[in-house]
Amino acid sequence: AEVFNKFPLLRMMRAFTNVLRKGATLTQEFLIRNPFRDQIIAGVYSKHGFIPFWDGFRGTLSMLRQDSTYRAWIKAGGKYSGLYDVEQGDHNAALQAAVQGNRTALEQTLYLSNPLNVLKQLQAASELMESGTRISEFRRAKAAGLSDVEAGNAARDVTLNFARGGYRGAVANKMVAFFNAALQDMDKMVRTFKERPVAATFKAVAYISVPSAFVWWLGKDDDEIQNLPEWRKSFFWNINMRQIGGVPFILSVPKPFLLGALFGTSVEKGLDAAYLNDPNAVNKWFSAVIQNTLLRGDAGIPTAFKPMIEGMTNYSFFKGAPLENQSMQALSPGMRANPSTSEVAKLVGSQLNVSPILIDNTVRGYLGGLGKYGLDAVDYALIKSRAVDVPPPPAKDPQEWPMLRALASGPAESSAYVSRFYKALDLAETRMRDFKAYGDRMQTRDQADFWRKNRNQIAYYSADAGGVPVMTRVRQTRDQLSEINKAMLMVRNARGLSPEFKRDRLRVLADQRDTMAKAAFTVLVHPADRKKTY
Repeated sequence: AEVFNKFPLLRMMRAFTNVLRKGATLTQEFLIRNPFRDQIIAGVYSKHGFIPFWDGFRGTLSMLRQDSTYRAWIKAGGKYSGLYDVEQGDHNAALQAAVQGNRTALEQTLYLSNPLNVLKQLQAASELMESGTRISEFRRAKAAGLSDVEAGNAARDVTLNFARGGYRGAVANKMVAFFNAALQDMDKMVRTFKERPVAATFKAVAYISVPSAFVWWLGKDDDEIQNLPEWRKSFFWNINMRQIGGVPFILSVPKPFLLGALFGTSVEKGLDAAYLNDPNAVNKWFSAVIQNTLLRGDAGIPTAFKPMIEGMTNYSFFKGAPLENQSMQALSPGMRANPSTSEVAKLVGSQLNVSPILIDNTVRGYLGGLGKYGLDAVDYALIKSRAVDVPPPPAKDPQEWPMLRALASGPAESSAYVSRFYKALDLAETRMRDFKAYGDRMQTRDQADFWRKNRNQIAYYSADAGGVPVMTRVRQTRDQLSEINKAMLMVRNARGLSPEFKRDRLRVLADQRDTMAKAAFTVLVHPADRKKTY
C-alpha cells in the first residue's frame, strides 16, 4: 500500500484495475458462468468427495439459512478466501442488507434505486454462490473427522484460494486485474496433482474429459459448431440446440479455465486431429493452455494500458483476432460498426470519425460487462428521447435474451473461417508485395533466402485459375465478402422492413458470408498458409 501511496501513476493504475475487476464480475454472465466452473473445479480438487452441483446447492441453502454449518464455517475462517473477501474486505453486511426483510416497500424501492446498492446486491449474489461451494466442502471435511480449523482450511482450498500470494503478487494484482486468479489457478493445479495424482486425474477425466468427448461427438459433423470462433470452442462446451430441441441457437457451457484446457480442449483437439485431419489441432490446444496461464501475451500488461494497446494494434488479446477485419477497415473509421455496436458509439464515432468498434472495446476494456450494460442503458435513453434516428432493429434471437445470452454464442459473431480467410489473405498479400519489391531476379543472399522459403506459394498464387491468377480469385472473394457486409448493413438500416424479416435476412446473409469464406479458405488458400492460421 505504501508503494501505491507514494506514486500517483500507481494509484491511477490500481483504480483502473479495481474498476475492471468489479465491472467484469458483477454481471449476469459472470454470475451464471463462474458458479458452473467452480462446481467442476471443486469436484476435481476436493479431498472429501465434493459432488458438483448437488453439494453446491446444499451449501447455498446453508448460507441462506445461516444454519449451524454456516456459523461453524464462519468461525473457522473459511469465508475469507473468496474474490471479494480478499480484494475488498468483509461483505457479509452487504449480503444481510440485500436479503433482510424488515424494510417497508418504499424503503426497499429506495434501496434498490440506488445504483451502489444494486452493485452491492450483485456482489452479494456472486459471493453467495462462491461461498456455497466452500460451505459444502467444510461440511464434508467435518464429516470425515477433521477439526473446525482443518475443515476451514479445506474449504478455503477447494477451489481457488485468493488469500494466497506474496507481496510481489499482491502488487501485480493491483495493476493487472486477474493476475492472482491466474496465478492461483496454476498453483492449485500443480499442488493437487503433485499430492494426489491418481485421484485428481480420475476426477478430471470423469468431470471434464468424458463430457468433452461426448460434446465433440455431437458436433463433429455440424457446420455451425465447426464454424464457431476458436476462442469459443476452446473455452466452452458448445451444443447445437437446433439438433436436439429444434431451438436455433448454440448452447455454450463454460469449461474450467486451466483444467478445461488440459483435460477438455486436449481431448477435443486430439479427436479433431484424428477425425477431421486438422493440421493445427496441437497448436490450437497449446494456444488454449497458454491463454489460461500467465504466459499469455497480455498477462503482464497493466489494466490501465491494455485497451489502448488493443486499439492501437487492432487486436483482441482474448479472442486472438483483429477487432476490425479487412472489409471493415475499408470503410471510413466512423462507419466501422457491426450488429453488436452500441448506438452511442456510432453517434460519437460519426462525429469524431473514430471507429465505433474501438470505442465499444475501450469501454468494455475498462469497465467490463457493466460497461456494456451502461452502453445499453445510454442507447435506450438516446432512442427513447429520439436523440438518434435509429431504424427498427432486427428481432432478437433466443441467444440474445437476458440470462440466456450468458450461455449462448451471439448472432454477430463471424465464423472461424472468416477470421482464418483474412489472416491467410494478409500472409499472401505480404508475400506477394515482398516478391514484387525484390523483383524477378534473386541476386542477394536475402533475396535468395526469401525465394527459397516462398517460391512454392508464389508459384501457387500466380498460377492460372479460370483465366486469372489464384491471387486474383482470393482478392475477388475478399471483395464479395465486403459486399455481403455492406448488404447486412443496409438490411439493419432499412426502415421499411419488419424486425422479423431483418432477422431472417441477416441470418441468410451471415450463412452466405460464412460459406463463401470457408470455400475460399479450403480451396483457394495455399495449404502452408492454411496451416499458419488458426
